[in-house]
Parts: sequence; C-alpha cells; structure tokens
Amino acid sequence: MRVVSDTSPLLNLAIVDLLDLLPAIYEAVYVPEAVVAELRLDSGLLGTDRLLAALGSEWLQVVAVAESSVSSAVRGQVDAGEAEAILLALQLGLADLLVDERAGRRLAAQLGLYPMGLLGLLLTAKERRLIERVEPAIDALREQAGFFVADSLREQVLRLARER
Repeated sequence: MRVVSDTSPLLNLAIVDLLDLLPAIYEAVYVPEAVVAELRLDSGLLGTDRLLAALGSEWLQVVAVAESSVSSAVRGQVDAGEAEAILLALQLGLADLLVDERAGRRLAAQLGLYPMGLLGLLLTAKERRLIERVEPAIDALREQAGFFVADSLREQVLRLARER
C-alpha cells in the first residue's frame, strides 16, 4: 500500500517517536516539495531532524507536483502543503492521503480521495498489532506535540480501539 502525506501527520509522529509506524503500514510514503519546505521552516522543532533525515529513504520519497487543471482551485482552498499533497495523490493515482486539517480532509474527500488523520492511523496500527494501545499515543501527541484532540473525539477513538 502507498500513501501521500501532508506535513502534520509526519511531523507529529516524529515528535512522539512513532514515525516508524509509517513504513510498517505503507510500502511507500510520498511527500510533495511543499511539505519538505514546511519541514525546513520548522527545523529545530522536536522530531524535525529525524524526519528530514528519513527523506529520501526507501519508504519516504519526495515527488514534484505537476501542474494540472485543478491545481489553482486546490491551491486556493488550503495551505501549500495540503494542496500539494492532494495534488500529488491525484497525480500518482493514489486514493489514500494522510492529512489532519479539516479543510484538507474535506477537499480531499470531495476530489475522491480517502483522507486519514493521525487518529485513524493509530487505529490502523493497533489493528495490525504495531502498537499495543492507542491511548498513550494520543496522550503523547497532545502533551508532547501539542496536537489538538477534543476530549469527545479522544473518547470516541478509544471506544473504537476497544480501550473504553
């Protein structure tokens, strides 16, 4: 399975030292150049160095986005990283997209993609027995990465993970 990722899922996984979940779940993760640019702007943040070092590895590849008929429409609705991630998924013919921001997920779905955020990824990791529990990962994302998860969503995910 292959996937395209926006900045947020990658960076947040790197911050909480769970980046290795990605190559365990996906044979390849593709990122557009705008995501790399965002990472370089955030250099110095916890996890960024680890993530930048992984770029170009067998499982994490940077791919240039070609302009298309939908490029300007997509770019006008979400930030640069999200826009290029959506465009790259369309360009590569991949339906799966890792993106956390609501506007990016909504736009991706409208374009026929299947967006998944970090919480969905954690549920997948638990289903595949890559992690024992989802709760410590969610708590680490909240505490270490400052990743916002509403209490009600946290509880819903924990119920789906059969941890409640």
